[in-house]
Amino acid sequence: SASTMRAQRRLLMSGVLSESDSAVDELVSVREHDWLVECRLRERLTVVASNRPAVARQVKDVADRVGAAAVLIVLSPLLGAISIWIWVTEGRPVFFAQQRAGLNGNPFQMWKFRTMVNDAIGVGQRLGLTEDPFGIVEEDPRVTRSGRFMRRTSLDELPQLLNVVLGEMSLVGPRPDVLSQVAGYGSERIRLDVKPGITGWAQVNGREQLTWPERFELDRWYVDNWSLRLDWKILWMTVATFGFHDSPPVTDDFNIRRRRGADGE
Repeated sequence: SASTMRAQRRLLMSGVLSESDSAVDELVSVREHDWLVECRLRERLTVVASNRPAVARQVKDVADRVGAAAVLIVLSPLLGAISIWIWVTEGRPVFFAQQRAGLNGNPFQMWKFRTMVNDAIGVGQRLGLTEDPFGIVEEDPRVTRSGRFMRRTSLDELPQLLNVVLGEMSLVGPRPDVLSQVAGYGSERIRLDVKPGITGWAQVNGREQLTWPERFELDRWYVDNWSLRLDWKILWMTVATFGFHDSPPVTDDFNIRRRRGADGE
């Protein structure tokens, strides 16, 4: 029919069909040909739709690296001033580096400004502050004077912009866990399906006031519903709440229960 021929011409021009496909008319009826054209068109649309998340991820990766590099340049005087402040008031080292789990659980070296005394985990165990080896308590004596300010304002996370430039982290994503925590993951491994971030959905919805199960649920929701628009929303919420993180931390028994299990208690 004339409508079928017009549809063919449009599909030939769009690349859905090739010139050789016109020979199909000699073998099948017009109705069968229309069905074949519809199937191929649906297949092409399915391929395009399936490629959209991959393209969006590539856009995110480029935007992350370019944005992090730009922020590093703009904030370089502030980073220098913080480094001097820590060095003068608390001594060395200025930075705290620790192995964390990245995309698919691959380890990388994460950087922060040091906010606690050296060997903070050992000091906490000797003082009997908490059974959670990675937890902090209200008015934690291991947190330095400069560290309290940086933790409240999240300035201690700024060195992670370098991790973003290197492609190890993203501006937005679940916070990276230490390797020993990741070793005990079960269903929580879904957090490793995306790059860890400097800020994330859990951070703008409670941060230190969340228990581990609550953080996991928020991280899982982020992974399942990720979009560039959601990342922009999280970045905006992070900026809007800058400096408003002075609530006492919630005691999280996730690491405590796991540690007791490892010790056979």
